[in-house]
Amino acid sequence: MAFRLLSTLFLVGLSVAYSLNDLTAETYDKTTEGKTVFLKFYAPTCAHCKAMAPEWDKLAEIYKDHEYILVGQVDCNDTRNKELCAMNYVRGYPTVLYGDPQHLEKYEGPRLFLHLERFVETSLKPICSAHNLDLCDDETRATIEELLTLSFKELDERVAKAEEQLQAANEEFEKKLKRIQNDYIKVADRKQDAIDALKDDSLALMKAVKGHKKKLARQATAASM
Repeated sequence: MAFRLLSTLFLVGLSVAYSLNDLTAETYDKTTEGKTVFLKFYAPTCAHCKAMAPEWDKLAEIYKDHEYILVGQVDCNDTRNKELCAMNYVRGYPTVLYGDPQHLEKYEGPRLFLHLERFVETSLKPICSAHNLDLCDDETRATIEELLTLSFKELDERVAKAEEQLQAANEEFEKKLKRIQNDYIKVADRKQDAIDALKDDSLALMKAVKGHKKKLARQATAASM
């Protein structure tokens, strides 16, 4: 009887684990195909991961059979998933990512259930992708179809070129921003110098003289009464 109970509990535990969409490198592509995903990359021993688990599990249970949304998790301590976690630049735990399963973005919001659920409801929509071309506008669809004809080498070259251009744009922006900041500091310094000069000299004298004249006027008025 005890053995049967333990066996039942074990099977229930397995079913819960599977219902929460525990992904591995082997199952990732098939499980996420055609989905907009919300994924937690975690380590079982991580205290923050343990604290977040009930909130995440509740969310995963709600969306476990959803048509296009997949709420899942990846154990980065599992040796099978090391490359998957590295590919998604997971540096700390838990890291929560979302969007196209082949190009995830980082979720920066609160990690309580209400916030997570609201984010899913408002932000996770069916997305245009190579797998969902019917969701793309004509221009994007044509771009994807053209990219699909390229070899991996050609794609790598295009990605590298685009990243170089992005890096150059960022560097140019930083240079211009620094120049603006330096110009602002110089102008602010000149303004402060002018203010200090006025305070030290003419402005202070003018206010003092004005006060003196008011005093003389009051005295004259009093003397004439």
